[in-house]
Amino acid sequence: MFILAFQARTWRSLYQISYSYWKSNPKTIDAMTRETLRSLATELRALNQTIMSFKDAAHHMFFEDQIESYKAEMLRQLKPHLERLKKIQEDFTGQK
Repeated sequence: MFILAFQARTWRSLYQISYSYWKSNPKTIDAMTRETLRSLATELRALNQTIMSFKDAAHHMFFEDQIESYKAEMLRQLKPHLERLKKIQEDFTGQK
């Protein structure tokens, strides 16, 4: 999960997009870059909603066994978001 979270970090793609835009003349953003940014924003919004739902539900945890099972469920629900973020970035940079 740690490796997946590390690979799903968006700063590398955003840095590459920013650098390409800075170097371009005239200042334009191509269709692939716009689609990548839209996909990243959509997935990050969905990830935030998932995290916020867990944060809100965590206020109702009373017992240690509830918390442990909750952690496993949280990881299970976060994993697809991170996988999609990783795939979006791989598609943009052409890596596999």
